[in-house]
Amino acid sequence: MPPLPKFSANAHNNNSCALSFTRFLANTLNSQSHPKQPRWLPLLAVFALFVACEPKREPRVYVAPKEDTVFVVPPNAKASFPQAGGNMPPMGMPGMSASSIPNNEKRILGAIFPLNGFGYFLKITDTIDRIEKARGPFETIVAQFTADPETSTPKFPLPEGWSMQPGDAIADAKVAISVAEGEKPVMMTVTKLAASTDPADWPTYLREQFNRWRGQLQLAPQSIEELMKELAEVPRSGSSIPAYVFDQNGAASAPAVSKSSEPASAATTSDSPPNVPANNPSSSDSPRNAATARPELKYDLPDGWELLPPQNAFRIATLRIKSGGGEGEVAISQAVDSPLENCKMWSQQILKTDDATVIDTYAEKAVATAEMIPSGDREAKLYTIRLENDPEAVGLLIAAIPAKNSQAPVFVKLKSSNRIADEQKPNLLRFVKSLREE
Repeated sequence: MPPLPKFSANAHNNNSCALSFTRFLANTLNSQSHPKQPRWLPLLAVFALFVACEPKREPRVYVAPKEDTVFVVPPNAKASFPQAGGNMPPMGMPGMSASSIPNNEKRILGAIFPLNGFGYFLKITDTIDRIEKARGPFETIVAQFTADPETSTPKFPLPEGWSMQPGDAIADAKVAISVAEGEKPVMMTVTKLAASTDPADWPTYLREQFNRWRGQLQLAPQSIEELMKELAEVPRSGSSIPAYVFDQNGAASAPAVSKSSEPASAATTSDSPPNVPANNPSSSDSPRNAATARPELKYDLPDGWELLPPQNAFRIATLRIKSGGGEGEVAISQAVDSPLENCKMWSQQILKTDDATVIDTYAEKAVATAEMIPSGDREAKLYTIRLENDPEAVGLLIAAIPAKNSQAPVFVKLKSSNRIADEQKPNLLRFVKSLREE
């Protein structure tokens, strides 16, 4: 058998490779007469041709042009978003990211409020001047904001120049706000986080979240009482807790002086009065409307009931019930008088479920079976939210008392086991009857 030719896999001339192989194959076939020559040798030669003469494959390198981020709709999100005010401004225009803004020029405008069992955050971080250009309709958007309970898709009227954009790994959606031709739009993020549906938990929740924003501006943390002096309240229809608007500049800059050119819609301001914290009801530097001041209530305490020190910023008063079989709590507050929506909220607190069908069933039953009870010279409604046939399960008795001198009705909510609620119901009725607004 003739010697195998040397093939180079790096050969640049395939014709030379083929010629060398042809000569080798001819010599191989001519030697087939040799009795010891294997019959499979020609097949080996053919295989060698493809291995030796195959040109080397160089890796392909793709160079993508650098450009600004384009947000892609995640798989579980809808691809279409409502838009208003024309097309979104080009994303490649000059501008600064939030992290690159000098702290003395940085400003955060945002709002936090409960919705669909979550805490919703609307937040803009940009320069002081650019946010001022976008601030006008912010309170109106906060007042009218809703979101689809299943998809979390935001729903609210978009002003001219505002354009809804897909979210990302953190934000459920983003809103591009055109502020000037040739500039990047100001971006508002829409995010939801887990939050308690019990108003009693919200002062702590707000303190933690707003102090987190203050930290981003290099500002010192504040107590809830201090925060409430600087936060603006925006009533939201159907919610016992208003939205709280945060507007602060970074450390070493002048305080934010906002020009809110558009008040919240008349519908929300007239029938959705905000909660004024009992801990600071008459602060002269508070941004709240004086017309929403808490009423002065007089009442007769039943035996075994005691008034507690102020518990949080959302209550007029908190009472503790001491019974031989356990304890209960009575919270007095103001809220929007929306029976079905309120009963849905209370049902969710007791049932600990997000199943809308179950919540709606309990809420509708509570509204249908509400009792009329006396409260001073007015009639109140008493709602019952409880799990049937479980005396130790936590339940609610809520008296809704129509407003007299104040804009918002007063709610008296007894929270305890069903057994204690049945035992204390006569005391609750006497307490509500004794309530006087002075």
